[in-house]
Amino acid sequence: MKAASLVLRNPKDGIATLYAEYSHDRKIKRVPTGVKVVPRLWDATNNTIKRNGSANPEKDTQHVRDILSRVNGLLRDLHKKLERMPSIDELNAALEAKEAPIASSLTVCGALEQLIKTKRPTKQEATVKSLVTLLHNIEVYQVAKKTTWLVATLTNAQVDEWQDWLMHTYAYKNSTLRKRVLLLKQLFNESVESVPIALNISKVRPKYSQGEKVPFTLNMSEIEAIRALDLSKNKRLEKSRDMLVLQSFTGLRWSDCSRLEKHHISNGMIKMRMQKLKDKRTSVPLLPQANQVIHKYTDPETGQLHLPIISNQKQNDYIKELCALVPALNEMVLEEYSKGKETIEEKVPKYKLVGTHTARRSFITLCLEMGVEARIVMGWSGHATYKSFQRYVNKSQGQVDAALHFAQAYAAKAAQLTS
Repeated sequence: MKAASLVLRNPKDGIATLYAEYSHDRKIKRVPTGVKVVPRLWDATNNTIKRNGSANPEKDTQHVRDILSRVNGLLRDLHKKLERMPSIDELNAALEAKEAPIASSLTVCGALEQLIKTKRPTKQEATVKSLVTLLHNIEVYQVAKKTTWLVATLTNAQVDEWQDWLMHTYAYKNSTLRKRVLLLKQLFNESVESVPIALNISKVRPKYSQGEKVPFTLNMSEIEAIRALDLSKNKRLEKSRDMLVLQSFTGLRWSDCSRLEKHHISNGMIKMRMQKLKDKRTSVPLLPQANQVIHKYTDPETGQLHLPIISNQKQNDYIKELCALVPALNEMVLEEYSKGKETIEEKVPKYKLVGTHTARRSFITLCLEMGVEARIVMGWSGHATYKSFQRYVNKSQGQVDAALHFAQAYAAKAAQLTS
């Protein structure tokens, strides 16, 4: 009978992942073990991790052998039942049926790999990238500390220790650390709900405060300067500019803006289900500036909308290159961020602060400046609470105009008192 074997795959930074691999009819099924190994310290003949080959060689060796044994046990049962070797689909079905009984041995890295696998088909590019980074963070930590995180036994104290290690090893900003911790929390909320765990999920929170930060936004003159740029000789930046303008006048997240199609638009409104919050729909007015972009990329013969296809990462790069062409966005400003308990200020040109989410914040801030009620803008942006909505508002923008208005009004009133 043909059996599965333990193989190393996906080498990265001197570490590879161990899988229990079974092949049939030119198809391959790889069952993740969640164990990372230094390839030269893996004994494939004896299925043994040598000293210093993983976070915990003895424990990890037993763990991968157990998984291999379970997979081969299923193969034997299926072979006996079918009187032939099972197909990959048949093995997958059997593995899903057996998943619950072996949940206690599920590693956090193994659960993360499964979550990444489920997210990839949905094309949630940014989320997948963040999850892959989180996976790498945990893998490197486990090797450094010679430990293996199991879903069932991970504790809040271990998560806190990991946060300290991340800050020391990578010198993360508090905002970056917060993203890692919330993703770990998401993993436990979404993927291991059927597994008895020691972790108190409600108490998994960033160890270091991010502090209140004024969100960076583009003001009206900056947006108009971007719109006025002559990019006829640079189609790449022209397309990037058009998408930035579309976002700035719809407030859509990049994940929604980039998949906008003609059927989402009717009666002067954009109506679509938000990718980030799949159970919620957004309804945004199609303002003239956004409609110009829609018209530009609509096929006059078929009526279909063909917006430029740009990845979130590339768009973030292109936007900075684009905004550097605007003199006002080359002005140096102070960026404030936190590392641990320390607050750091750094001078950077404005254009370096611009990203895809800047457009969404700018739309919200400009709507409020134009006198649109907050409750209306929240309906357009899809924010459920005023607290989360406020984080998108640049309260400093427009303060100069407001101060001038106050001074003029005060002077007018004072003049009336003396007359």
